[in-house]
Amino acid sequence: MSNLNEARVRSWATRRARYGKSGTPSLIKRRGYTGPRAKPSDRLTDDDYRTRLKSQIKMIERGCWEWQGYRHPKGYGDMSYRSTNWRVHRLAYFLFKGPIPAGMVICHTCDNRPCCNPDHLFPGTIDTNNKDMAAKGRCKYSEDSWPRCKHGHEFTPENTYICGRGFRHCKTCDRIRMSSPEYRAKANERQRLKRAQKKAQMQQMSET
Repeated sequence: MSNLNEARVRSWATRRARYGKSGTPSLIKRRGYTGPRAKPSDRLTDDDYRTRLKSQIKMIERGCWEWQGYRHPKGYGDMSYRSTNWRVHRLAYFLFKGPIPAGMVICHTCDNRPCCNPDHLFPGTIDTNNKDMAAKGRCKYSEDSWPRCKHGHEFTPENTYICGRGFRHCKTCDRIRMSSPEYRAKANERQRLKRAQKKAQMQQMSET
């Protein structure tokens, strides 16, 4: 065997011993790989991430762990976990309490968005979170904080109706909008197109 062939055999044996049966480095991308060529984030354990999270918090009087790292414009903290960006309060719940139930959001009992204390976090649905927000008066568009529509009409029981999605609508605004020439022209055009489409379908059925 020539020296070139011997070198190729040695090279392949080395690759096979390092990467497995196939000898290809693509196997280092598999989940849980912690070998010498793994990403630094893959070598860290959950305990390492817990320590990293705790190193960037500040304890305040009411027991909140306020995040001191980067904060989203809405006030929530951000932290990277295994090459994926997480909201800190969701990551804290995941690391200290366990997996987040499917379809659930993580709510705060302290109403402090930068807080990531696991004792202040609980899972809930979006509906539960919105109702809790409205009950505590933190909803920008609640009935108490928004008694009038954007045109100044008061949301009285006689002037309000609730649509299928649960939103309030002003009856006065709807009457004004529907009586405008532009609205009537668009409505007439929709009706004309609808009649033309129905007529075309009837003709097609008669021909067949």
